[in-house]
Amino acid sequence: MSFTNLQGAFTAGELSPALQGRIDLSKYAQGCKNLTNMLVQPHGGAIKRTGFKLLDEIDGEAVLIPFVFNSNQAYCLVFGEKWLRIATKDGFIYKDDTIYQIASPYTLKQAKQLSYAQSADVLFIAMQEVKPQKLKRLAHDNWIFEDISFLPDINPPKLNVLADMKLQYAKSFPLYTRRLGDVNGIIGGGAGDYDLLDHENLYIKGSGTRTDGFVLAYPKNTIYETSSGHYRAVAVDLYEADTAKNNIKFVNEAKKSDGSIQPAQVNTPYAYYITAVNEKNKESAASLAINTTAPASNNWSAGDYVEIYWDVVPGAVEYRIYKSTFGGSAGFIGTASKTLFRDYNIQPVSSDSYPRWLDPFPENDYPATVCFFEQRLVFASSIKRPQTIWMSKSGDYDNFSSSIPLKADDSIELTIASNEVSNVCWLIPLRSLILGAAGMEWELSSSEGAFTAKTAKATPQSYRGSAAHLRAIVIGDTVLHITRSGRQVRDLKYDFAADSYGGSDRTILASHLFENQRIISWTYQPSPHSIVWCVRNDGVLLGLTFQAEHEIFAWHKHTTQGLFKTVCSVPQGQDDCLFVTTRRNNKHFLEVLAENDSELVNLNYLDCSLQYKGKATRKVIGLEHLEGLQVSALADGSSVANRKVINGSIELEHEASNIIVGLPYNADLETMPVEMIRRDGASLGRKKYINAVNVLFKDTVTAKIGCNFDKLEEVKWRTTEAYDTALKPYSGQHRVIVPEYAKNQITVCVRSSEPLPMTILALMPEMDVN
Repeated sequence: MSFTNLQGAFTAGELSPALQGRIDLSKYAQGCKNLTNMLVQPHGGAIKRTGFKLLDEIDGEAVLIPFVFNSNQAYCLVFGEKWLRIATKDGFIYKDDTIYQIASPYTLKQAKQLSYAQSADVLFIAMQEVKPQKLKRLAHDNWIFEDISFLPDINPPKLNVLADMKLQYAKSFPLYTRRLGDVNGIIGGGAGDYDLLDHENLYIKGSGTRTDGFVLAYPKNTIYETSSGHYRAVAVDLYEADTAKNNIKFVNEAKKSDGSIQPAQVNTPYAYYITAVNEKNKESAASLAINTTAPASNNWSAGDYVEIYWDVVPGAVEYRIYKSTFGGSAGFIGTASKTLFRDYNIQPVSSDSYPRWLDPFPENDYPATVCFFEQRLVFASSIKRPQTIWMSKSGDYDNFSSSIPLKADDSIELTIASNEVSNVCWLIPLRSLILGAAGMEWELSSSEGAFTAKTAKATPQSYRGSAAHLRAIVIGDTVLHITRSGRQVRDLKYDFAADSYGGSDRTILASHLFENQRIISWTYQPSPHSIVWCVRNDGVLLGLTFQAEHEIFAWHKHTTQGLFKTVCSVPQGQDDCLFVTTRRNNKHFLEVLAENDSELVNLNYLDCSLQYKGKATRKVIGLEHLEGLQVSALADGSSVANRKVINGSIELEHEASNIIVGLPYNADLETMPVEMIRRDGASLGRKKYINAVNVLFKDTVTAKIGCNFDKLEEVKWRTTEAYDTALKPYSGQHRVIVPEYAKNQITVCVRSSEPLPMTILALMPEMDVN
């Protein structure tokens, strides 16, 4: 019985051999047994991938990271062993006629573990062995690394150096305000013995060789006792002062009706704290407490006040004053533009206290991952605290300070409690913050309203686990992540009915592509075909055409003469460029996937390729990177095969002015065994014979068709074109006779081996079934 089978789409991609008996699956009719160097288009067709253009040779293995300011200002960052280069689709950036390169704080091994998040011209980078970094773009050819400082960029106010001096000494000697500088020994008397004036506050009074009675102030570690009652000062930061001011005093100016002073009951302890604010509105840590006693808050009289002094802070445009009573929490009471403030019994705002600055990563305990969430910079998973998450103050990425009591915008530190201690591998901000750990996935959200330290909660979503050092990818509202084994790609998507995130294994229909292999690098290229690219540890490049809304999850594999090592997608104009690093002939290269061109002469279907445009020539030079290899060429649109590179050049038979030279590859498509279900049962297991194949092509110049790759019939394309001219791309249907013996399992094979385009929209084999 004869029939014509129709395969009008290839949107199931390459399917596992284990599915060859599952003709009941809808995916079977849209799948392939083999898709090599062919892309699956979202609308159903299969198209030969373009070649990879050579950008430059690189010094050994490298790691690729995208840097995207906008679609027109995007770069591929190339990290090597302690170096960084910047690339675009046109090649590396040059400065002063040399490739622009800067020193990197990361080794190659460390670069493979980087987590990063970008804000405008700044890339925030985290990895556990190096202090968190900022990579800043100052200009197209000017980039710098900078440690992230978690301390305020303005100093707290200092108290007057003689604030706590005992008054009996201050009254006894003439004093001067003059900085004398850093010296060895004591000015005016040399190194000698001195009487202790105030050991607690580090002041001493000259004696012995010092006869002028000056009062001296020294850092604590420069004073030591030499004998009972005598102290010696060594290399010092030396000051002298002319007035022994107190930093604080209570002024009792309340008056009776007769004009006399109303005595106050000074019996309540107060502490004041001062912070400095710079022009960026960054607030310093608080000064030391300035203590005094004054009346209880309900017992002040009009005219009484506390007066506070402090030293000028360079860069300060404002000072903020906080007050506490009886050692309680300090609250905000006011601001000052100068170094003086008077408190007329102002009641502190207890909910607004001064910031407490702490380094979130002491003792080199650095985080592994970083992202942004709700205007906060988020870090997670240090070596000693693998399940801890740190969030900056809202809108202030370097600020991890907090207050007592907590404010809504304070920094957050949260440690997830779970049965298994799992490192956090990735962070993805969506409607909430999604965390992928080695053993599970979590949702970090707010229990009510805005996300704050008081409302943060962590909820487990699944227990699949994620691979370390492989970032999750977001496509629309779907998260893709690689499981701990490195052999599965799963998705996570919010399910409204379940009010949680769930997903599926997107490798289950193509599990053979991951047997005994694992993914070591991956990226997402949104345009033109919405493909997730994965590099396997054996150097094979895998592609996953992903359109979740249309249920399209199609795998395809890509090979080359050499090994793919890393991959990265960067937007460049309307489309996205796919960068790869490769290893060929014991050399490492940076290459980019060629774009489709409207003119046949510019279409590139060769790997590690270079293009020559100019005066017509037969000899092509500059091919040292392909020395000793067999290459092909596209010369003015005509295919040229089997040329060996000798001394960096090849010779063509005819002159051409537009020549592309590179490594050839085969683009193969093989259908699943052609089967059908009839009234008398399935054709599975019966002898089948294909007489001919009807193929619907689009913009195709070369193709061979058969029932196995060892016996292919070339499609005859030339119609009106002269034999010495290039063929024109063909769109339409071709019928090809493919004689073959009857078999229980029979497939249709299509191959393109020349550097020319091929797109297949549908296959229609004419088949007899016994």
